[in-house]
Amino acid sequence: MTRELSLLLIEAKGIIVFTGSIASTMPFLWGPIYGATKAAIHQFAAVLHLEMKPFGARVLNVVTGGVKTNIADTIPFPETSVYTCPELDVSIVERRQIAIKNYPMLAETYTKKVVDDIDSNSNRLNVYRGTMATIFPTLVTIILQCIVERMVSVKFKLLPL
Repeated sequence: MTRELSLLLIEAKGIIVFTGSIASTMPFLWGPIYGATKAAIHQFAAVLHLEMKPFGARVLNVVTGGVKTNIADTIPFPETSVYTCPELDVSIVERRQIAIKNYPMLAETYTKKVVDDIDSNSNRLNVYRGTMATIFPTLVTIILQCIVERMVSVKFKLLPL
């Protein structure tokens, strides 16, 4: 779609906005597919940003943290899954409640900030919006992976397993 509409985008000096996530840069327990797709979006946006810049078109990647939405996955694991066990019930519940427990940004506040980012004249690639959107990616880049994994394991109560 981007390829097919690129000439119109360039002519309009328009903007492509991606909804990224902090899950692209840190382990997001019980969400590896989500994290992987967000990582792909970040890479796609980074390359497209470079390719569109000479033509005056903008690319913006909104790296999203906690926002008060109904994103929590409530679908249970299949009964045959190795993850369906009492030892992991607490971890799964903790993951499903992460947005509620970490003081998420109101959706209206998030939306206003993103609209302001779109309306700005800035040509930066990434903006960080939502609770912990700036802190987590920064921590992941400066802390050893083993420490990050330990922190995630503690946060999501994986240690008893």
